[in-house]
Amino acid sequence: MGRTGRKRQGRIVMLLSDNEDKKLDKAIDNYQYIQKLLTQTDRFVLTRGDRILPEKIKPVCIKKEIEIPNENVDLLKKEDIIQEVVNEAKSRKTTKPVPKRTTKGTQVTNENVKKRKTFNMPENVVTGFVTASKLRATDSGNFVINEDSD
Repeated sequence: MGRTGRKRQGRIVMLLSDNEDKKLDKAIDNYQYIQKLLTQTDRFVLTRGDRILPEKIKPVCIKKEIEIPNENVDLLKKEDIIQEVVNEAKSRKTTKPVPKRTTKGTQVTNENVKKRKTFNMPENVVTGFVTASKLRATDSGNFVINEDSD
């Protein structure tokens, strides 16, 4: 079962195969039955729940306007700038680049070209596998690669 449609239009168009039509009808009937049961309050037995606060404490609602400190106003302005940049980047992504033609007639697009994976690692980090025979324990309990064992 697939759905298609736009939120702004306020409707959903469902794409169904032959046997999914019956499943959809059954699901809608079950939904309506559950909603009907939920509206019938005489079916529920409600008990008083345990309070998180002790009985002697009576919380009072205080409504007041919260003022944002000046140091946080600068942060809000920075967040607005960041959001504008993100929105601008998203709008630029919608424009598709013109695909290049190859000698075989196939088009090379950004989807076809794999992006090389990059890792943010510190300098002098060892990548790959190191056998246990090449490791040497130091006095501090760490292991280093023994350069002279090959």
